[in-house]
Amino acid sequence: MDSPVKDILGKLRALDLSTYPAKEAQTLIEKLVENMEDLAFYVCLLSPGKYIVRARLGGDFHSRCELGYRHPKLNKIYSRACIPGSTMFYGTLPADYDDSEGVALVVAHEISSWLNADSPAQVCEKITFSEWVVTKEITLVSFMRKNEIPHNLYTSQLTANSNFQHFQEFFANEFSKANVQSDFEYLLSAVCSDVFLKNSSCGGILYPTIYYPDNRPVFNVAIKPKIADNNLMLTFVEERTVYKNGNKVFCNSDKICELYEHQTHFVYVDSPMHHPIEMCLRKIGVDNMQDLLPKTN
Repeated sequence: MDSPVKDILGKLRALDLSTYPAKEAQTLIEKLVENMEDLAFYVCLLSPGKYIVRARLGGDFHSRCELGYRHPKLNKIYSRACIPGSTMFYGTLPADYDDSEGVALVVAHEISSWLNADSPAQVCEKITFSEWVVTKEITLVSFMRKNEIPHNLYTSQLTANSNFQHFQEFFANEFSKANVQSDFEYLLSAVCSDVFLKNSSCGGILYPTIYYPDNRPVFNVAIKPKIADNNLMLTFVEERTVYKNGNKVFCNSDKICELYEHQTHFVYVDSPMHHPIEMCLRKIGVDNMQDLLPKTN
């Protein structure tokens, strides 16, 4: 006989998400919580000193609040880890922090629909990246696949049995959907995040990225807004122009700003890592700027 967990996962899988069955999904996921003895998941720890990289489409941002989380009243749709009327601080946690270019590409793929799409388009777009340092410990519920658990962040496995792989795989796939066309495709991951965080003392969740450059270990986080306010400090901001030609992508650093402790507003200086446009175009195999379409989301 199937376990309660497998039965509930089957019912979740059968939901027609285009009808926005939020109440049905919430009831089923709450039953998963009630069957906690049949579940297995990890709690991971972000210790002080670790960095989170976040990005926002566009440029010319000059304050901490512009680069943080969206105000909950402005959130009318489902996103990966929050339901309408709520919000989360989203970011990417690089395991190999020295690879700034690889991390930038991961974060850019997370927020840019044209970059993530399988398209031959030749496009350029402005993206603002920000780095946030953890100042106080943050605990995260992990929804990573079993073979992707970040052991350097692992603190405790609450339970372990044969349902572990089914549970982790199902929700890892929900959290890491790519090329999403409508917000209802995020309904299960959003409701899952809401239910689990309401029933735990954890400050957020850890979930897979949709893009792995050369299989580098990079993970996504969604953190409760109050935890982000109290446990994260903005340290660095960088405006980049991202160029794409088919599957060739290059991020060019335009302007940067290093912030001092508790600084909330800032101004940029020209980036010493800026490359001439001609070099950027050569990197993606384009002859001139007229071949590129400016893109705004």
